[in-house]
Amino acid sequence: MGWFFRRERAGITNPVRGQLEVVACSPFPDAGGEVILRPACEIDGVISAERLAPTAVHFSGYGAPKPKWPRPGMVLPVTVDIADPSQIGR
Repeated sequence: MGWFFRRERAGITNPVRGQLEVVACSPFPDAGGEVILRPACEIDGVISAERLAPTAVHFSGYGAPKPKWPRPGMVLPVTVDIADPSQIGR
């Protein structure tokens, strides 16, 4: 989803549309009522795309508002580099 994967495709040379199934994710940071504008999020998941074997990846990025925070089991649309599945973009 565009709200989470804000990295540009600069490092992606062979892009293909795919999906990321979230296996584990860092919890939403609770700052005791304080607003966190760009909370960091760590995701472990499995990338799948046409012409790409399912691949385990770890992604660090900036998250979303609490109601849209990734959870295990969610499937997120992504653009992935077919030659390097660790390169994920929007």
